[in-house]
Amino acid sequence: MLASIVIPAYNAGPHFEECLRSLLAQTCENFEIIWVDNASTDDSLAKVRKLFPQVRVLALKQNAGYRRGSNVGVGHARGKYVIICNQDVRVEPTWLAEMIACAEAAPDIGLVAPRIMLYDQPHVVNEAGNTLQYCGLFGSRGLGAPAAKYSRPETLATISGCAFLIRRDLWIRLEGFSSDFDAFDTGFHAGFEDVDLAWRAQLQGHLVAFCPTAVMYHKFERKDTNLQLFHAYEWNRYMILLRNYRRRSLLAIAPMLMCLEIAACFLAASRGPASFMRNLGVLRWFIVQRRLLGQMRRKIQSTRVVNDRTIVVRMETAVSFDRVIGGRRSMRVVQRIVAAVLTGYYRLFLGLLRLAEPSADKPRLPAYEQPRRQEKEERRAA
Repeated sequence: MLASIVIPAYNAGPHFEECLRSLLAQTCENFEIIWVDNASTDDSLAKVRKLFPQVRVLALKQNAGYRRGSNVGVGHARGKYVIICNQDVRVEPTWLAEMIACAEAAPDIGLVAPRIMLYDQPHVVNEAGNTLQYCGLFGSRGLGAPAAKYSRPETLATISGCAFLIRRDLWIRLEGFSSDFDAFDTGFHAGFEDVDLAWRAQLQGHLVAFCPTAVMYHKFERKDTNLQLFHAYEWNRYMILLRNYRRRSLLAIAPMLMCLEIAACFLAASRGPASFMRNLGVLRWFIVQRRLLGQMRRKIQSTRVVNDRTIVVRMETAVSFDRVIGGRRSMRVVQRIVAAVLTGYYRLFLGLLRLAEPSADKPRLPAYEQPRRQEKEERRAA
């Protein structure tokens, strides 16, 4: 079996038929589709079984959520490659073949991000992978940009959980989406399990590749993170930082993390006492659970084969705060100021990493990266 497409689904009535028909129309052969139903309350499960008998269906008795549902599905996968995919998408016929070709372009490519377009604006980007900022902030890479802006393959810091490919043997070594995120209830979709998976894969020496020729369309809905889920965002952000960075890297960014935390507390307080107390609860959790966090850290750090600098150079200096504060005009000036500060500190952080880690590890580059690396070296020599 070449590939397994795993779809963690819940109440997929409006989406499943178009999604599955486009997946079954792939030019690539020798693949399977695994539909993981998270105890849906509509009739989508029965309809998938009736209309698509060729699809393997796993019916869970409880809503396991995106993260755990995906882990269950991949546990039944037989393919060399695994693709995690949302239910509310439509894909082009060559989508799967293009991602597999990209994965096979270099032995160090472990994950592949397709080019995800907006369903109702098919020439506008939803996500070309995701952006990961060095303090743990992340966002949709390319959201709202024209397709032409993201037409070249690149190496990224992270993928989007909406859809991505990963080698199944790598998924098994990483133990899939980390069960560490089960320690704090963040709802159906934690929002950082995909970022964490890509980070841990890179710690083991693998690359994350963006494949612009693997095109799909997503019925994207902006989540109002700034209201109910801000504290969950903060907990997830600290989880990926405190588990995946080395201690010296954490010390190097501690001043910036402290500034961001003060800003987060002010932002939470502006939403009311309940929001402020939830945010303080996040900090309390990490203090109370410091031993558990230490166990998580030791497990991850024991498997690393590359240093932090190798990964940080792929990260962003600053990202949009739309996921956290929304897109209000009154916040644009604040965003620019914060972005300038974060960019300045990134340069300092990278300088400290160069002192601590004089030589960055160099994975075997895919063909698309080699000309760019040569161009950079020629510019430096000039």
